[in-house]
Amino acid sequence: MENAIEKIQEFHGHTGIWAALGYRTGLFAKSLLLPEKMKDLQANIKIPYKTPHSCFLDGIQISSCCTLGKCNIRFENSDRIEAFFENNKTDKKIKIELNDKILDEIKFKEEHKLCTHKSEIENTKWILSKTDEELFTIISS
Repeated sequence: MENAIEKIQEFHGHTGIWAALGYRTGLFAKSLLLPEKMKDLQANIKIPYKTPHSCFLDGIQISSCCTLGKCNIRFENSDRIEAFFENNKTDKKIKIELNDKILDEIKFKEEHKLCTHKSEIENTKWILSKTDEELFTIISS
């Protein structure tokens, strides 16, 4: 967990709930699609393109190897948060959605000012400690 926190801080500049959630999403996609090389994975992310939600993109770049520089991540502004991943070598595709319960808990934390710079590490640890089943719904295609 500490290694993940360090990676998030180094790339993103600080920790936070949305960067941690993106980090976990990228790891989950890699575990399901099993890319052999860095460019085997392609990501298309739908997200409200404003902070703090946009921090989700940094987390995905850290853990999935899908980056703007390699041109294997795209994003579009959306009211929903959805992550589409494809293994270019196997043509296997998945859609990952965040579970409503997690989104409700994050919304509660944000509305009650529990997502502040002071609580960033605690919120990051909270996301990193969740199981994949607690965080995600997978839709294979």
